Amino acid sequence: MTGLLTVVPDEADIPAMVAGVKQDGVYVPAGSEKLIPGLEKVVHESAASGHKLNFVVYDGPTEMVTNYRDIAAKVQQQTGGTVIVLGNPSDASGAISDHYSRVTLEQAEDKTDKQPTVAAQQMYERLNKDQVPWTAVTAGLVIVVVVGAVIARWWQLRNRARRADAAA
Repeated sequence: MTGLLTVVPDEADIPAMVAGVKQDGVYVPAGSEKLIPGLEKVVHESAASGHKLNFVVYDGPTEMVTNYRDIAAKVQQQTGGTVIVLGNPSDASGAISDHYSRVTLEQAEDKTDKQPTVAAQQMYERLNKDQVPWTAVTAGLVIVVVVGAVIARWWQLRNRARRADAAA
């Protein structure tokens, strides 16, 4: 899913990125081929755990960090899965997914290494660590509050009945 306004730098070769991702889950620009084995390792690890992670390394200019997510969105429209665009050499990244939430993706992107293969491994590990089950936490808190309110009301009515009996 992409927003109404995506800004993809002119230097971003989206067709080549899509072709690379469709071929083996990885696209790197010319001259960065040494990154392929490390990125493919993460792609295979993620596939083995039931996730489709794809990595694009982008070494061109960007005006804003959000351009990385915009590139990911354009690639993902044609490939599906989770597309993570890693800056090289930079710790900037952007991702879009049909599986992970925006919050989870952004948490995985925080403070990644500047080396793309290390950053890819870090993001994979962060995406697949146990997440806080916020729905269950919220439901539990609501139950605690409701039970507390019921007990407080019961206690109040019980004390009121005692005072009425004592006054009579």
